[in-house]
Amino acid sequence: MFARDVEAHVADPGCGRPVLGVLPLPRTEGARLEVDWSRCAGHGLCGVLAPGLVRLGPHGYPASTSIPVAPWQEHGARRAANQRPALALRMRRPERGPGRLR
Repeated sequence: MFARDVEAHVADPGCGRPVLGVLPLPRTEGARLEVDWSRCAGHGLCGVLAPGLVRLGPHGYPASTSIPVAPWQEHGARRAANQRPALALRMRRPERGPGRLR
């Protein structure tokens, strides 16, 4: 369905659906960034290293403990996870089989 919508916008004036102001991307069952708040010191470095992924709360801590990572965001996610001390931020890849993370 997504490929057909893109084709309609490239070849024709559009797909005929109302414009919502966002591009609907297909959901991915890919990697996730996981935050261990017990090890996080609230420096906010993860938000600087992966600004499109990690949203920081008002005190510098990540706003979520599990953040989905799209394939095109994996480089930034790995970079952020590798530079965080004490395993406060880890990247988990899905195991074989639906909905299972390793």
